[in-house]
Amino acid sequence: MKDSPALLRFLGATDTVTGSRYPLESHGRRVLADCGLFQGYKRLRQRNWVPSPVTPASIDQARPPKALESARVPMMESTYGNRARPLGDPAAMLADVVNRVANRNGVVLMAAFAVGRAETLLLHLSRLRAKRAIPDIPVYLNSPMAIDATAMYRHHREEHRLKQDEYEAMYKLAIMTRTADDSRLLDLRGGPMIIISASGMPAGGRILHHLETQFRPP
Repeated sequence: MKDSPALLRFLGATDTVTGSRYPLESHGRRVLADCGLFQGYKRLRQRNWVPSPVTPASIDQARPPKALESARVPMMESTYGNRARPLGDPAAMLADVVNRVANRNGVVLMAAFAVGRAETLLLHLSRLRAKRAIPDIPVYLNSPMAIDATAMYRHHREEHRLKQDEYEAMYKLAIMTRTADDSRLLDLRGGPMIIISASGMPAGGRILHHLETQFRPP
């Protein structure tokens, strides 16, 4: 290993976004960058018990990921990479999408993580509705976990910066969809409407059956 060139191996976060582990070998030393757990489906979580292809005793140092100060060649795992992100006001871009889809009586599907992302979308949508920047169409929050997480904003006001009227407008905006039967009924309803559902990737959850029924190939 002493005379070999630098070798970087990807032992996780390749066919999935979790489990990132990157052994770097150079000049007779082996450094492990990150040591993430596999998460998600059971078949992924089971990888946490598979013996590592790199013997732990051979690792000289383990380093958690941190911001790079300088590097000749940056390499990164990026779930949302390899595309140009438009610059601009996110709320205005959201309004543009909602209006275009609503004008043709379509359905806006938003795959959102239950904690944080779903509430952010509700806040933006409620503000747009208040300014009449989007039409008054039904908004369904179709995730029991997201429903519970949104309610926590009321019980823990010290943990966020929302004003009470902002929270109330955000909470009242959505029609809460808890049961699996009600979730499936949404696919029979037809547009225009907005459905916010989990999971955010989307790799599971109710968003999958919405994608299957709402976006059939022509």
